[in-house]
Amino acid sequence: MLMDAVANEVGVCLSILHNQDYSSFFLLNHNNNDEVVIPFLKGLTDSNLTLSYINQYRETILVGVTKNLNDVCNRAFDDIYEKGYKEQLFALERAKVIEEMKKIRLSAPQQTPTRFSVQHQTPSWWNETKRVDNKDDEEEVTPADDRTVFLTFSKGYPISESEVRVHFTRKFGEVIEAIVMQQVQENEQPLFARMVLKMEYASKIEEIVTPMNKNKFTIDGKHVLVRKFFAAPSSSHVRPPS
Repeated sequence: MLMDAVANEVGVCLSILHNQDYSSFFLLNHNNNDEVVIPFLKGLTDSNLTLSYINQYRETILVGVTKNLNDVCNRAFDDIYEKGYKEQLFALERAKVIEEMKKIRLSAPQQTPTRFSVQHQTPSWWNETKRVDNKDDEEEVTPADDRTVFLTFSKGYPISESEVRVHFTRKFGEVIEAIVMQQVQENEQPLFARMVLKMEYASKIEEIVTPMNKNKFTIDGKHVLVRKFFAAPSSSHVRPPS
């Protein structure tokens, strides 16, 4: 209840910051009664925060709130999202292992093991591993387009190729084969790029874009949207998805 009340009061303050017409209307109709409108925020700030103060210094406060949102909140949300996604993947893998172990235990016959019976009790994951090992000489080639991530940058917040490479290498290891930035004039900012993963790390693309086929990262305080790259059927040129 207390959290909901504080959230509602914060919502009123943000509305005053973002809408000058709303702030004038609100202050006029509530007679600037801070004790009624934002009692909890007044208590938390030792009565230093008032509706009149917010309205008077709205531009200065708005700059500070926006900076805090970009520098602190968005980074925290990205970290929380990434941590939750990794924990979900770990839980799924653990469940698969437990289920496989149950199958092995239940399928084991109640008799003295022999060489023949042990061969037939070999778990399915072992057979799968052997099949993969046998394909060493027949390695399947994953096309570059199938292991390419498409990155979109925010206009006004330029990001260099080296920044992209350093960020994703720190997060996922040495997985990058090449980064192709949008071709622009010297005084223009690239708004998108392609990031091609190395052949042996092609499966990492699912971790980067998530099962929803989209994800968001913050590189040096600048937002980067990523999704799986799909080549246009009639053109080999890079272009942003519609």
